Amino acid sequence: MLQKGRTRYNPKEAFILKKTMAIETFDLFLLIVLSYYLFSTWYIGLIAALLILLGIYAFRAYDLNNLVSYIEQLIRVAAGSVLGWVLFQILLLFPGRIIQIASLKMILISIITLPIINWAITLIILKFAKRRKYVVLGSKAEHQSLINEISQKTLGLIQAHTYLNPDISKLGQLLPQCDGVIIGQTFLNDKICEEINKLEPSGEVHYLPELAERALKRIPLKSIGKHNKDYHIEANNETYSPAMRILDILVSLIVLVITSPLSLITTIAIYIKDGKPVIFKQTRVGKDGKHFAIYKFRSMQNTQLQEPKFADQEEERITKVGKVIRKYRIDELPQFINVLKGDMSVVGPRPEQVEFTEEYLKTIPFYEYRLTVNPGITGWAQIMYKYSSNEEETIRKLKYDLWYIKNQGLLLDLKIMLQTLEKILFTHFGKAQCEYKDVRYKDLNLGKTNTIITNLKERFER
Repeated sequence: MLQKGRTRYNPKEAFILKKTMAIETFDLFLLIVLSYYLFSTWYIGLIAALLILLGIYAFRAYDLNNLVSYIEQLIRVAAGSVLGWVLFQILLLFPGRIIQIASLKMILISIITLPIINWAITLIILKFAKRRKYVVLGSKAEHQSLINEISQKTLGLIQAHTYLNPDISKLGQLLPQCDGVIIGQTFLNDKICEEINKLEPSGEVHYLPELAERALKRIPLKSIGKHNKDYHIEANNETYSPAMRILDILVSLIVLVITSPLSLITTIAIYIKDGKPVIFKQTRVGKDGKHFAIYKFRSMQNTQLQEPKFADQEEERITKVGKVIRKYRIDELPQFINVLKGDMSVVGPRPEQVEFTEEYLKTIPFYEYRLTVNPGITGWAQIMYKYSSNEEETIRKLKYDLWYIKNQGLLLDLKIMLQTLEKILFTHFGKAQCEYKDVRYKDLNLGKTNTIITNLKERFER
């Protein structure tokens, strides 16, 4: 029951987002059936099916915004299938097996069938999905932007029917016309609580910061700043389990071994072109504010920095070799040594320079939470947003870092590792693709997504 002066979140799911699990399950079923008919050895076929599905998942083919576009499906399923096939062939090398024609047939069938099937299923689900309308308790001027972003992210399945603030005497009359309530204001009197409690058995009650967190996969700092008595950011204890440390060590060792030829070539290229030192060291801030030396392949001219700068402010210092290794993140390979030393994890918020950290702790609310976990080579903010080049963009990335800190765990780390491959490859797949991904996670004033939503609505109304 809601109590006076407090808001409570009712965890009823209102999203179509979980419907995508049905599509993933269907794809897995189809791939397993294909493996049964294409492979003579059942467990080899099953491994191929799982790796191809893993590759497709890594390229975000099951994100809702990608499911509504056939072209996006085709590109991502094709890229993911090829990635899965490459991983499958690498596994076959160890027992000395040769490339199997069956695996080539499987990825070809996957690329032809899965995009059109996934796209069609998504359109059917959206056609019959109910558009839910909510009464928003709070100021329209204060909450409309966030509500609109949630609506766009869910393709219009969550909408604001009306905003009530400060006079909400009409709440009892409006509730029967809506599917639930979104609580945006921080204080509720007894009368309001009674009306909302009447709704709970059949309707939905959502706490705006939690709703935004689940829909947008980031922490809405502006909202939680006003709900600080009811909202807490806490690190998931799973991160500190031995399993997480073992994963870091295993991944680091595997990456260092596999990329050792590439690291050797990079070392030689830097030494010949730019001389010593090959490895660049810089002091960064880690967990609990501890300072440590981060390792990178040197990508800039060997000059002493006068003051800390963002990466994009140092273009004139980047060497020819540096341009190549920075483009494909090769310069960050030595950081896996930092992981083995325990200074970093594979996944986590990126470690900042000391001067920037000291400044942000004073000027950016909640920034101190970034120091409650180990920094990482890659992270949720890195795959969801671009490089930050100013304080405003740093705040934007902080929202994703805080979401990771609150939801971190073994499965999420594995997901981020997989999608880091997609980020590296698709960032350079084409300029349009890169710009689309960056804009999609900004303020969502989207031409492309708005067009998709409009077209879908027109189709469904016919």
